[in-house]
Amino acid sequence: MEKTILFLMMFLGVLANAQEKLSYSDVVQVEGVSKYDLFNRAVVALTTTYNDVKNVTQQQDKDNGQVIVKALFDYESKVWMGHGMTNGIVKYTLFIYVRDGRYKYEITDFVHEPDAGNSFYDGNSSLLTVSETYPFETKKMETKWKNNVWKDLKEQTENKMNVLIEVLENKMKTPIETENDDW
Repeated sequence: MEKTILFLMMFLGVLANAQEKLSYSDVVQVEGVSKYDLFNRAVVALTTTYNDVKNVTQQQDKDNGQVIVKALFDYESKVWMGHGMTNGIVKYTLFIYVRDGRYKYEITDFVHEPDAGNSFYDGNSSLLTVSETYPFETKKMETKWKNNVWKDLKEQTENKMNVLIEVLENKMKTPIETENDDW
């Protein structure tokens, strides 16, 4: 009985980890900078990052120090075989929270939407998870291909998010002209 319970706990732990959604988050200190200046810097960072910031911004609340962005990027598979089934877009949500002297970003809810529909996922969720391999049961002959596509999808997502985080961090530590405008 104890072995069965132990096995179930291990199995559920592995299963839960496979379904944990992919996300990026950090709290960054910016000493001596007010919440309002950080909010304005966040808005500047977004305008330099996205072509149409009004279209992607879901909420800008300066008083509560919160910005919510729903954006996407194009995904073009580097796995040549079957790329027509996997090319498409990856949608995600970016939350920025600001307080005096620090800000927090959370980038989450990555969803891959192939141009050809959801056939790659065989009806399963297209939410990207932390799983190193394709997280759903698949036909044996498709396993290697789906794992390769999954790896490529996650690598491209990580590369795009690293650029976004770097831009955000640079803009958040750089004063904008209006901060020192004491006329």
